Amino acid sequence: SLSVQVPAQLLGNAHFPWQLGISARRLASAMSQFREIRAIHDASIVRVYQAYNDAIADSAVAANSFRAPLEAGLWSATRMTWIKPSAVWMAYRCGWTVKKDKNQARVLALDVSREGFEELLMSARLSHGSEQGKCKEGSVTVQWDPERFMHPEAPTKDVLTRSVPQMRSIQIGLRGAAVEKLLDPAFLVKITDVTHSFRRAAQALEASPPDLDAAAAELWPDRKEEQMQVPPELRAVLQMDVRLGEEASAAGAVGAGKGARGSAAAGGGAGGGGEGAEGAGKEVPKVEDDSVGQQDDSVGQPESQCHA
Repeated sequence: SLSVQVPAQLLGNAHFPWQLGISARRLASAMSQFREIRAIHDASIVRVYQAYNDAIADSAVAANSFRAPLEAGLWSATRMTWIKPSAVWMAYRCGWTVKKDKNQARVLALDVSREGFEELLMSARLSHGSEQGKCKEGSVTVQWDPERFMHPEAPTKDVLTRSVPQMRSIQIGLRGAAVEKLLDPAFLVKITDVTHSFRRAAQALEASPPDLDAAAAELWPDRKEEQMQVPPELRAVLQMDVRLGEEASAAGAVGAGKGARGSAAAGGGAGGGGEGAEGAGKEVPKVEDDSVGQQDDSVGQPESQCHA
């Protein structure tokens, strides 16, 4: 049996173990891991997602770089922005590119260097718990939000997804030097426009009857999101070994990872719920991106309240 309670609707959802890249037999083991990084990845790259408007997306894809929209005055390296490895979380955030606003009308998949990704996260602070007051001391913020899975019968506000408070999905906020990493071709290897895949997935979910297999095949045509093997020192920094129900104690003990971060430690943000909200299975309001509707996640990120 599962070690934690899983909503019955999700257990009956053919997609539920799909996003984890695991079989149903391994689902119980996966559910026991409260905080893990699940992504399309290999030894060299990790895929993350962002949503943009048409102008930025077209320019970035054509150049395979954000330097082109930067030089055109469309994209800014001084604004806070967020990346996320969960396709379904991205779909929820941008409304599958069609259910929210035009500034989130395109989804780009960013294949970044795995070494660079892990190095970036070593400088992170969490936006909740004991680090929540240190939002502006660095360039990387990490928030562990409830994982999301596709669900065609979800309430309208959940945009064809359902949250699973017993599992966490990493959300990564970048500012300053961390945003500039997106201009480095050694870090950002490839930009792919996956907008149409997201739209076709939404159409499959809204079909009668809904086709979860088709939706999953659109989001992950070649490779699934699988759990990453994270080095112990990075697990400590990200407090990944905290278990469900242990958040309160973790808030008072950041652990050995904190001292290893050095001067690059990033801005964890939070106000509001923090770890307490996590224990209650709630999502904490995110840092708001100050891009004024121009770049990724532009209007009120639902993850923390540390304003850039």
